[in-house]
Amino acid sequence: MKGLLLQDYYLMKKNLMITGFMCMYFFIILLLGSGSANSHTEIDAELYATFGIITCFLTSCSYLTINHNTASKTFLFTHSYPIGHSFITLEKYLITYLLIAIGIITVSAFTLINHFVNNYIPGKRYYFIMFVILSAILIITHIELPVTIRLGQTIASGILIAVICLSIVSGLMLFIRIQLSPQLTDSFKRLENHQTLIVTGLLCIDTVTGIPSFFVANSR
Repeated sequence: MKGLLLQDYYLMKKNLMITGFMCMYFFIILLLGSGSANSHTEIDAELYATFGIITCFLTSCSYLTINHNTASKTFLFTHSYPIGHSFITLEKYLITYLLIAIGIITVSAFTLINHFVNNYIPGKRYYFIMFVILSAILIITHIELPVTIRLGQTIASGILIAVICLSIVSGLMLFIRIQLSPQLTDSFKRLENHQTLIVTGLLCIDTVTGIPSFFVANSR
């Protein structure tokens, strides 16, 4: 496992450095924006977007290792290791989850530093919305990993772009409808009273999508 992780780290190293510079850019913008923000709600929204963007960039690094292995035929060498195919597939999932954890830690560090610099305190819905975003990223990951392993990076990238575009368009349409419809606003406020139920449901969905995702990716 250590050898596989090191191999993928060196494959991702350049992309991770680019993502690191991007994190610093977002962090500087966040600190500057927090000082002039009218409310903490605006800072919350910036952190939601930052978390989604950074985590998506990080997870895309793991997809690149799969594409590299396929294009360079190194998977033939990898499968000559004294380990099974299931173990190799498991490592791809593990490194993706590690990258998601790094995204969580990075944005949490942003939040903590911003608290000391600008006296920022997250809103009541901060952790709930962050969890919803994380859950959505996990669901997309459980789709992307088997598609990338089975069909290659090109098709997986097309699906990812389609999902992102659909999510952006749907989110904008929903946001506009909420702004124009007081009834929808009230419905969402009532929905927030069932956060425990929503979190439990999302955890079940993440688990239900994760298990078949691994088996599809692992099948030959």
